[in-house]
Amino acid sequence: MRRKAVLTLFLLAFAVGLAGCGKPAKDPAVLAENEKLKVRNSELIRDKEKLIRELNRVSEERNEWKDKYNAAQVKLEELETLIQKLKVESAELKAALEELRKRNEELENERASLAGKLKDIEGVTVKRKGNEICVTMENKILFDSGKADLKPTALKALKRIAEALASDFKGRTIRIEGHTDSDPIRKSKYPSNWELSTARACAVLHRLEKYGLDPRHMYVAGFAFYRPLAPNDTPENKARNRRVEIYIMEAGK
Repeated sequence: MRRKAVLTLFLLAFAVGLAGCGKPAKDPAVLAENEKLKVRNSELIRDKEKLIRELNRVSEERNEWKDKYNAAQVKLEELETLIQKLKVESAELKAALEELRKRNEELENERASLAGKLKDIEGVTVKRKGNEICVTMENKILFDSGKADLKPTALKALKRIAEALASDFKGRTIRIEGHTDSDPIRKSKYPSNWELSTARACAVLHRLEKYGLDPRHMYVAGFAFYRPLAPNDTPENKARNRRVEIYIMEAGK
């Protein structure tokens, strides 16, 4: 009986020994290395996430710069188009300025030539007014006060003027303007300075027509005292304002 109990205890002890041999204890060095690897793995994961974020940021910046570059290219093309347009406009403006210079030179030559032909006629001056040449005739050589009948001195002057215009300005449009001072009409058949200034312009036109100028290229205007050369405040200024002006219009006008 005792031997049987001892045998049972032995078997139990053997079984317990076998059970303890099923899970051997791990090496501390291995455990430490595993911990290091876990830490390193975590660090690598963080580095990877950081690199991904950086890559995304760089990608966004690249897209922004790409958009800016495309916008700059569009702007550059617009500027190049504008430059070409400005070059064309500059060439056109240069040509227009050259044409204007030539026309201005021609007008000045025409004025100087006409002034030279009429320089010895008293009471007659020739000037440029814009693109027109203006022959001004003082009233003292044309008409008596309040009248529109040409004086003998006017006939000689107008004949010279007609000859010069027929020679140098054939076919050009001529405008004849009558001007008075501000004194009201008192002893005259004309009710106002409007009628008087217009009648004087017409008298000059008819005489120029008689001397050979084509009436189809002439017309008249009367301005009374509304376009004075000087204030109507002295006898001298009033005398300046009483005049007839013959305008030679620009060629082709």
